[in-house]
Amino acid sequence: MANQIEQLEATVKGTLAENDFYFDQDKSIVKVPGLFTSWAASTMLLMLAGIAGLLTALVVAFVGPGDIAVAALAVGIAFLALFGWANRRPGFEVRLLRQTVAHKKALLPFNAIRPEYMFLQPGDGEIKLIFRGGGINKELATFRQREEAAALRLRQLFWELFSATDVRGIGTYGSTLTPTQWWIMGTFAVFAEVNGQPLDRFSSDTSAGRALDQVTAKRILASAWSTETADQLLANVESLIAGGHREDFLRSSAVAALPPEARDEHARLLHWVAEQLAAGARFGTGPIDTAMRRLLLLRHGAHGRRHAMAYDAFLAGLRPSPDNPESPVLAEVGHLLVQLSSDPDFWKEELNRVAMLVGQPADLGLNKHMIWDYARAMMLYRWGHQAGWFTEEYCWERMLPLARDIQRHYGSWTEMGGYYLSGRRLWAGGAPDNQDRFEQAFEKLRTDVRSPWNIVDWGHPLHRDW
Repeated sequence: MANQIEQLEATVKGTLAENDFYFDQDKSIVKVPGLFTSWAASTMLLMLAGIAGLLTALVVAFVGPGDIAVAALAVGIAFLALFGWANRRPGFEVRLLRQTVAHKKALLPFNAIRPEYMFLQPGDGEIKLIFRGGGINKELATFRQREEAAALRLRQLFWELFSATDVRGIGTYGSTLTPTQWWIMGTFAVFAEVNGQPLDRFSSDTSAGRALDQVTAKRILASAWSTETADQLLANVESLIAGGHREDFLRSSAVAALPPEARDEHARLLHWVAEQLAAGARFGTGPIDTAMRRLLLLRHGAHGRRHAMAYDAFLAGLRPSPDNPESPVLAEVGHLLVQLSSDPDFWKEELNRVAMLVGQPADLGLNKHMIWDYARAMMLYRWGHQAGWFTEEYCWERMLPLARDIQRHYGSWTEMGGYYLSGRRLWAGGAPDNQDRFEQAFEKLRTDVRSPWNIVDWGHPLHRDW
């Protein structure tokens, strides 16, 4: 069903009043510009008059008196200036997101508008729609006499808009997304908002926009995700869904659950190993190996001895393989070694994570922060489409089951978004690292009429509807 703005557009389409209105899709504003009722014709006349004046000045400069050329030039400039002014004047505006009508200096809330403020005024072969009341007196549109039904319909639609604004419908104006697709977009909305990605469409609807998206997506994937092919992207998605950073959070939670003395020992050892590596030491030397074995015992509790043995095996050259039952343990050990050797701040971030998780349920990182990994997986699918690797249909089909997992895991958009923020905070180890931008995006999504969170209910049945 068409929303209220689309119904207004459809009503005036093909009538004399069609050019009396301008529908601003991005800002959800219906405009009646202020110079004349039919703004397109009037402003075009000003522009043409200005150009004519300039051309006259050019011709006269060659064949006539100079003062006439100067006068023609001045007239041309004046008309062009008036053209620019006419296009900038706000005129009469119906501001749907703010639910106000604006004209000149008057601002009239929708709930202050009375039915009699809008009426039809018959004339010589035409009918005018007038708004008069609340400090506003404005001719909105002119219809032919035979278009009376459209004029009546337009007046009725405006009154319905003022008296019973369909806020959700306004939010979807200009979008072709279905309710389920809107819901899916909501799962990674914070990430998309921070990255400047629109939320009312999955990809650009122009060839120039798609070309720009492709360049941008490939650059982001290569620089931030070390991804240059579709297969690499799918491997990243699979890793995020299978465990992602939730596995790291779970390990940090286990350390946070240790007695204070053991946590302090873990902190000292982690810091010491990081300092040794920064000074040029390498894994495989006695003191570092002793510290690493003890670290693994602390980090993995009952399974710590197994991980300590895997550390020695890893140093001896053993790597994860499909036929090795110890591969998961080897992979965990290898992951920790990479973190310590490649990120000089890892030890600080890890200790901050542990501090943030002290007193929290041991499985908090694994369960509640699922959205931190899933949202990024969703965004990867979108970038994959923008890069030209996947069709939009392919992405929707694969994101739908992930969306269902998310819906089962949380109880509201606010809860989901809150855990996305805390997941990012854990990932950053408590460092600021642009966290404020993500929090601002969260607040915008909570209140913005055009946010997926306000367009579709959390409990919307997630079935294929496209």
